[in-house]
Amino acid sequence: MEEKLKLLKRHPCGDGLRQRTLRRIAEDCEMVKLESGDLLHEANAPLDAMYLVVGGRLRVSTIDIQDKVVRQWFETSGGQFGAVAMTTDQTSNFHCVAEEPSALVKIDRDLFLKTSRQSYRFRLNVLQLLNDTIQQM
Repeated sequence: MEEKLKLLKRHPCGDGLRQRTLRRIAEDCEMVKLESGDLLHEANAPLDAMYLVVGGRLRVSTIDIQDKVVRQWFETSGGQFGAVAMTTDQTSNFHCVAEEPSALVKIDRDLFLKTSRQSYRFRLNVLQLLNDTIQQM
């Protein structure tokens, strides 16, 4: 848990959060390690978690209905993947692959919703991450 706590503190999503809030997230989140080429999410599949990128680089592609790449960008340390799609019950047209060895903190929907209800600052941090992602697209 201490490794997750340390990584959460360094990620923008953890900015300004109380120690108690960070500990609750660290207790319930999951560390995910990917090697180059590992698939994190296949387009048109449901997505039930948000991933905070704490190391490495992810290649994210928007896939159209003809399975063609429409747009592509990279998420690096300090970024996120899945926040918008996670909050809906719809499938996501984003395809996400590790471009290099990567470390992620996985926050599932239940933990996200619980923390969002309890922490105004967490909600603000997630909105800022979403804004940053949209600007990259």
